[in-house]
Amino acid sequence: MQEAYNNLNNSIDEFVKELDKIEEKIKKVDDELKSIKQELEPLEVEILDISSQLREAQRELHQKLNKAKRVRKQMLNAQTDRQFEMYEKDYDKLMKDINNLNKKIEELKEKYEELTTKEEKLLEKEFKLEEKKAKLYEKRDSILRHTQSIIKRLSSKIDRVKSY
Repeated sequence: MQEAYNNLNNSIDEFVKELDKIEEKIKKVDDELKSIKQELEPLEVEILDISSQLREAQRELHQKLNKAKRVRKQMLNAQTDRQFEMYEKDYDKLMKDINNLNKKIEELKEKYEELTTKEEKLLEKEFKLEEKKAKLYEKRDSILRHTQSIIKRLSSKIDRVKSY
């Protein structure tokens, strides 16, 4: 009887150690997830900021292009050399602004692509860690169910022994 009790104690200790190991792994995965989420948060804010800057720059570009069209029409309809020179000066300034806006838009697009790529990698890593965490929980639950079934069997054996 004492030997059976010792074997039972050893088995329970093994289950407890295994559960502790799993809990430790879950804690590590949670810590990694937390650090990824902390990294993702400012990245998402920056992506939204760049996206709004990009939309604003594109809106401004369209306004300048429309204005350049109007100035170009006015240039063609100019009646004096002075008017033509004035419209030409305005048109040149608008074209310079348009070129600067195009450069700014390209820079913003590059930065946006870079950040979204980084975000995708972090989200993928987060997803893999979530899967790992789910598997660890599943393993832990499996061990607990197995432990419960062993306890039920032992309990029924103990009850049978008591009834003799």
